[in-house]
Amino acid sequence: MVGIELKRWFRSQRLLLVVLVFVFSGITSPLIAAYSTEIFESLGGTSGLEIIADEPTWQDLLLSYFGNSSQIALLIACYLAAWGCALGSDDRLRIFYTSRVTRHSQIVGPRLLVSGSCVLAGALTGAAVALYETAVLAEDTEVADAALALGVQSLGLVAFALVAACLACWTNAPFLSAVSVAAVVIVSDMVGSVESFREWSPTVLVNPSGLLEGDGLADHARPAAVMAAVLVLAVGSVVLRPARRPLRPLADGSTSATTETPYPTTHVPEQHEDRTTPGEEPAVTDGSPEPADATVSVNTNGDDT
Repeated sequence: MVGIELKRWFRSQRLLLVVLVFVFSGITSPLIAAYSTEIFESLGGTSGLEIIADEPTWQDLLLSYFGNSSQIALLIACYLAAWGCALGSDDRLRIFYTSRVTRHSQIVGPRLLVSGSCVLAGALTGAAVALYETAVLAEDTEVADAALALGVQSLGLVAFALVAACLACWTNAPFLSAVSVAAVVIVSDMVGSVESFREWSPTVLVNPSGLLEGDGLADHARPAAVMAAVLVLAVGSVVLRPARRPLRPLADGSTSATTETPYPTTHVPEQHEDRTTPGEEPAVTDGSPEPADATVSVNTNGDDT
């Protein structure tokens, strides 16, 4: 099943799309942050004005990447992961899947694994590109701290993409699931300045600015624990979900011997063999049982008995 899901990601070019989205964000975000003043001047927006701005630091370049990748790139990654885990809108295809397994883990388990791996591959590729761009544009880049922050953010992006995929397994609506998760991240980022909220919010993982300012991994332990709990509950609710409906109770209080499948059952009338000869009209009966064939005995002795 894992091989089949990998082929689906390759043939549908979803893997290429998620990698390109993160790579594009990793290339453009540091560049725009580094040359924002020059770009603004080239657009003609500084006529009569003098812009005084500090030289952007390597932290500013990575913060620009965090902001872009945690919005547009995260939305696309969540949608692709949710699309890969949903069973689709075709009822016949859903019946085909669910009628051949006993638990959803046999269906969504490989899908969640492959979806998370593909999103992780795209996030790590974009992080590597962003790290390279930052190191080129800012010579004083602390590569170790930058790599740590980018790695934490990549894991956070994968976690939220898997939550969207689990939500799509229940709702069978990939776009709605992706938008819901992305909206939660964006709204949480708006109120991230509240210290009490930031200490526990798992959305800090997709924008770990504290790691760029000297914080350690211990400062992100609470958000990571909350994210792990949410992810375990989401994946567990999907994996442990039965794929078939429970046994149907019979009239005597017992249950049927076989598991009920979603296929509808129809009554097929009993077919009776037509015994009439060609040219003969069929006999019309009133519904009463036919009499048994009469047996005629012949006395061959010649007496009356």
